[in-house]
Amino acid sequence: MNIRLKTKLSFGLVFLFIVIVLFGVLGLYYINRLSDEGRQVLQNNHESLVYGNRMLEALEDIRTDKNALDIFRDNLKKQQGNITEVGERRLQTS
Repeated sequence: MNIRLKTKLSFGLVFLFIVIVLFGVLGLYYINRLSDEGRQVLQNNHESLVYGNRMLEALEDIRTDKNALDIFRDNLKKQQGNITEVGERRLQTS
């Protein structure tokens, strides 16, 4: 089995090219996955800020608005259902 040096080099370069393409594809996959996860975290945190702001406004209006307590409770329930971190539900119940 006598393989020429040129053929061996060609096989080696093809192998390296395949490895580089594979790493590129895996890198793109994981970058997109992290981007999606980051977008979801930002969206959940924005919802938390909105609920907190509505609860604060309801507490400020509690003496003048009869519905303020209901608004506060409604937004508190929504915030408690907005689970954004691993293990957060377990901490809420304890």
